[in-house]
Amino acid sequence: MKKVKLNNHPDYRLMKQSDVVSFFHLQMPRWLFCDPKYNHLSLEAKVAYTFLLNRFELSKMNGWVNCEGEVFIRPLAKLNNSRLTPLTK
Repeated sequence: MKKVKLNNHPDYRLMKQSDVVSFFHLQMPRWLFCDPKYNHLSLEAKVAYTFLLNRFELSKMNGWVNCEGEVFIRPLAKLNNSRLTPLTK
């Protein structure tokens, strides 16, 4: 990566390469935003779907699949009055 010199340095501290240890990324499907049939969904619903999709992929990688190809996930939260609440162990 090519270094670039800043002429005007901002008043706040910039993030440095050494600050980035590890990031965990979630893939949010673009069609949730581009397909008109999903326009009615709230951003919270789209984010919740993204987390669910991530859990699905993790379960699939761990072999939590039955003989019919259905993937099982372990829920980490429950829906309570339209809000997600973390489950305790």
